[in-house]
Amino acid sequence: VSCNAAISACEARGDWVEALAWLSEARRRRVECDEITYNAAISVCAKDKQWRRALWLLCDMRVRQLETDEVSYTSAMAACVDHRPWQL
Repeated sequence: VSCNAAISACEARGDWVEALAWLSEARRRRVECDEITYNAAISVCAKDKQWRRALWLLCDMRVRQLETDEVSYTSAMAACVDHRPWQL
């Protein structure tokens, strides 16, 4: 719960670097991270258009057999909205 709260606080500030640091530390300490943890991390990445990180987190959820939901996919898509790797 405390990890979820910390990541949610980072989300409120738009601090994706700190949010991913919390997630990394939780995994390092073998703290169970659930769908709520990952959705908050994806959401904070989306706010700063960190699309690669958001998509990596979405994939990591699947690898860890966590259930993805509307929040997971909507947040990941939001991160990708303004990404244009090509020029017309």
